[in-house]
Parts: sequence; structure tokens; C-alpha cells
Amino acid sequence: MTNYDFTNILSPIDFEILSKDLLEADLDIRLENFRDGRDKGIDLRYAPAKNSARKPSGSKAKWINSDQPELIVQCKRYATFSSLKSALKNVELEKIAKLNPKRYILTTSASLGPQQSDDLKSPLCPFIQSTGDIYGRERLNSILERNREIERRHLKLWVRKPAAGLIHHTDRGPQYRSGAYLDLLAKNGIQMSMNGRKVPQDNAVAESFFSTLKNELIHYVDLNTRSQAIALITDYIEQFYNRRRIHQSLGYCTPEQFEKQYRGA
Repeated sequence: MTNYDFTNILSPIDFEILSKDLLEADLDIRLENFRDGRDKGIDLRYAPAKNSARKPSGSKAKWINSDQPELIVQCKRYATFSSLKSALKNVELEKIAKLNPKRYILTTSASLGPQQSDDLKSPLCPFIQSTGDIYGRERLNSILERNREIERRHLKLWVRKPAAGLIHHTDRGPQYRSGAYLDLLAKNGIQMSMNGRKVPQDNAVAESFFSTLKNELIHYVDLNTRSQAIALITDYIEQFYNRRRIHQSLGYCTPEQFEKQYRGA
């Protein structure tokens, strides 16, 4: 099961966009989102036109009809329940009361249990109709598990920024010795490594990977644009090679499993 800590890997606006995609998938509705900045208590909203006969399709959307009042969503990126509860009580509740929505949904990056959900629902009544309108970290991860295409679209969930000291190994190609390339590595705290002159075996691991990439992906697809190549290769590496493909050299573990074992996770 996916278990992302959204607080550490997403900015507030990134969390809002992810929440939008997950709620749309879970509720089968369309939501409006807005530019980053002061929002007066509205992160996302669904406001159907008055007397409109248009309804979202699917059984999950039956709670919406032509008379459905305004729905407001707030997306709160907090690491702990205590900080989330304090912010809702001391800052957000006044905003919500002024907006007076008929339905209010909360998404949060904080981890929630049944008691925490009950504690949040109480001060937010009558705007929150039930604890089912509160989406904590575990519930959002559960929706991601059922909607892998959303996970793939949000690269920041699974493309990590490594700590300083990462070793970046290449062959002796001139592009890897250019000033712009070296400056980029230095800016991100990455240590440069090159194979020795006329010692190709120094690069054997990378060459083996490129052979696997070509034999399992490149030879079977037509890549017409750079953006298409980036999307397909990124998906292959991050979603398949690192997470699902077992490796004999790693004791028939995936790279992700092996790293967790190595780090004692």
C-alpha cells in the first residue's frame, strides 16, 4: 500500500492539486482550483449552476442534484494533528462560518484515527456532514492506491531530491564535462564520478541498465517527441524498474525493497 508523507514532499499548492485529483476520482465530480495565495477559506469548490439539469455521471455522484448547494474544500498540509486542530479552530473556522457552505470537505496531510476525525468534526458542524467528509493521510493514500494514474501524474510524490553527497557516475562524454553540467551538479551537492580513460568496465552497471531499458521498453515503442520519451522512461524507471522488477543481484528483491532493508526501514 502507498504510504506517502505529503507534508515533507509536497508544497501547499502541490497538496491542493493532488487533493483535487483524488477527490474528483473518489466522488466523481469536477472541482475548481485557484492560483496560489490568499483564498479566504476556499481551496477548492464545486458550485453547480442554479436549476441546472447537468449532473456528474456515476453512482458516487448521486448526492449532487440540481438543487445541490455549494461545496467548499479546504486542503490543510500539517505534519501533526495538534497543529491541524489548532489552525482549524483558531483561524479557519471563522472563515468557514462567513462562507456558510452547505457542505464542507477537509483534506489533510496529517495522520488521523477515528478519534481524531471525531474531534475535528465536532467544531466544524454543521458544515461537515459526517467524518466521511474528512480525508486524512491514510485515506488519501488509499485512494492513490486505487488510482495509479494519479500517482504517476504527480511526480513529486515519488521523485526524490537526494541529500548532498550523491555520487553521479558517467562515462567520459564531453557533455558531462561542460561548465553548465558541472555547475548544476555542484548546485545540488552532487559528486561527479567518471570511468577511467579506456576503462569501460568502470561503467558496467550503467551499461547493463541501459541494455535492460532498451530491451524492455525502447525497442517496443515509437518515441516521436522528447516529452513522450521523458514520460515513458520516467514511468518505466520509477513505477516498474524500481518498484516491481525483481533483481537476481539483489536477492530477488526490487530496488525499493532492497533499499528499505539496507536502511533498516
